[in-house]
Amino acid sequence: MDHDALKTIANRLQEDLDRLRDARWKEAIEDYGNPGQAAIGNYSAGTGLHNTTRTAQTAIGTTFSSFLDAYQNVITALRDTNTNTRDADDDSQAGANAVGGSRFAT
Repeated sequence: MDHDALKTIANRLQEDLDRLRDARWKEAIEDYGNPGQAAIGNYSAGTGLHNTTRTAQTAIGTTFSSFLDAYQNVITALRDTNTNTRDADDDSQAGANAVGGSRFAT
């Protein structure tokens, strides 16, 4: 396993995730994604449409938040995998060195 490449991938993904978070899409959707009741009209169909768009706005914001959380979990898993395999590789190399000297370690 190329530990440096895996670290680079995780770092690039983190940069991408940070850009997504910094763009504040979830907040923009929640703040501006729903026309107010006055803009739609104060009648039964307008009230229904307002409620529908508010529900959709909330669902989209929640879905986007879940996506960001899942994205962070992938990055964390990559970093944990890299750390664990690097530690295992180091332990294996140390064991080989202890048994036969550095001529067995690569």
